[in-house]
Amino acid sequence: MPPEIKNLINLLQLYLYNNQLTQVPPEIGNLINLRMLGLSNNQLTQVPPEIGNLINLRILNLGNNQLMRVPPEIGNLTNLSTLNLSINQLIQMPPEIGNLTNLKSLILRNNKLIKVPKEIGNLNSLKILDLKDNLLTQVPPEIGNLINLELLYLSSNQLTQVPPEVGNLTNLRRLFLRHNQNIQIPSGLSSTTLTII
Repeated sequence: MPPEIKNLINLLQLYLYNNQLTQVPPEIGNLINLRMLGLSNNQLTQVPPEIGNLINLRILNLGNNQLMRVPPEIGNLTNLSTLNLSINQLIQMPPEIGNLTNLKSLILRNNKLIKVPKEIGNLNSLKILDLKDNLLTQVPPEIGNLINLELLYLSSNQLTQVPPEVGNLTNLRRLFLRHNQNIQIPSGLSSTTLTII
């Protein structure tokens, strides 16, 4: 991607799916009017901190790359509604993820996450949280603060229990728990509208 991309300051959407990109130039931070950025299906190993300048971004798709970390500056993207980081090599997420209070969909499946920061409980607009296929042994109790959550994917981890605070999620419709370690389900999760799979 040429550094001259910085000149496209009125660009609203940028899709670079299915290329062989190994890096994103820091000049991408100049595209301050960008609403949608698609960088999935590449070979990115990192994202420049300048991505935090894209404060008008609504959708960020970084799925299917080789990312091992996400810069804390991602917390500046407070207008994001969808963040897809699936199929990467992420071990952890920065606590600044909790700043994304307008986020409705957070897709983190197929990574190597060993923990989720407690700040995830700040994402009170979240409707979909996908943590499937990671290495989680626990979920923070703050997950119970996600009062608008409708779909929670926790399948294929190393969980032995679900925090009882999940019972606070009165809008939850589906809870996916398959392929964990003889997981214990809190009794407070009995609901006629909740499907546990």
